[in-house]
Amino acid sequence: MQTAFKIIIISVIIAIASYGVGLVLKGGAGQQTGSGSKTTVSGSGILYSEDKGDNWTQRANVTSGQNISKYNITEIAVHPVDTNIIFAGTDSGSLYRSKDGSSSWEAISDKNNILLTRSMVKAIALDRENSKRLFVAVFQDSKGRVLRSEDQGDSFEEMYFTSKDKIGVNDIILSSLNKNQIFIGTDDGLILESSDGGFSWRTIGRFTSPIHKLAQTSGGTLLAVVKTKGLLRSNDLGANWLDSQDTVNGKRLQSFSGANSIEYMVIDPQNASNIYLGTAYGLLRSIDGGISFTAPPLVIPPQSLPVMSIGIDPRNSNIIFVGAGQAIYRSEDGGEHWSVHAVPTNKRLLIMSVFPNDGNKILIGVGK
Repeated sequence: MQTAFKIIIISVIIAIASYGVGLVLKGGAGQQTGSGSKTTVSGSGILYSEDKGDNWTQRANVTSGQNISKYNITEIAVHPVDTNIIFAGTDSGSLYRSKDGSSSWEAISDKNNILLTRSMVKAIALDRENSKRLFVAVFQDSKGRVLRSEDQGDSFEEMYFTSKDKIGVNDIILSSLNKNQIFIGTDDGLILESSDGGFSWRTIGRFTSPIHKLAQTSGGTLLAVVKTKGLLRSNDLGANWLDSQDTVNGKRLQSFSGANSIEYMVIDPQNASNIYLGTAYGLLRSIDGGISFTAPPLVIPPQSLPVMSIGIDPRNSNIIFVGAGQAIYRSEDGGEHWSVHAVPTNKRLLIMSVFPNDGNKILIGVGK
């Protein structure tokens, strides 16, 4: 009787804990993998929704029968044309690839042994016109490195590595205007540009703080998240870097307490003038290409929760997704009103990727 009573008590505790973090996964629990073992449903790894965040399924199965939920997810990149092809980066398990829209994954095994199996993937950049071509920024063997693949990740070649140990390459983007033009940002404050697909590089920005994130608008404006400085922009490929300022459209970034601590940056696919930042202050938006900012009325108090991830419906700029805490906040009217949707995890919502062909479909990568 005592044993049975203990089992009941433990079951109740587990049920309460699961309810507390919203652990309701439809379609993922108990799913059989290729080896016959069950997938661990823990709200870790990668989560998938096909109804704009109302319901979630864990998408962490690997074809070998394992799963990637033991890693923190550092990046998710859905190919902009062939959305069945998705790459996911981890903090210590290297790179994973899906060819079926995230239903299953395979660990990348580089036949050139350039990409190591325990590397940290910092960023992934996919070629819009060539689904076989991708770049990854990784940290391995004590250095930040840029690797390039021409066969969808089956093999890699090294295109760049940092000059000092313990210096990482934090982001890599392909130009929106020229696929052979690449930009990277490093821990030692450098922004580098390559115009020949990564074979040679030049410095276009030099700062005293790490470069955390980069982006480029469809018009060619470069955006750089610089630690302690916030968001800077350049309209002339790095010849000049400009800070935000007060305008009729909003305030300079530093007007919002904690706004220099930027966790996430997204450019509206429909309107490059609309830029969203996830910060320690909360959600901030610019309608003038990063010159000035306002704070949309998100239904959490400013500075109470950092906004960790953001997504925009690629076909409707009014539909915005914001990840904070263990919830997705969704607006369908451009940020005026918000609905709250629990996400089945007790971890942070580090990465959000809205499918470029279907704004109902969302992938979230979680981590500590």
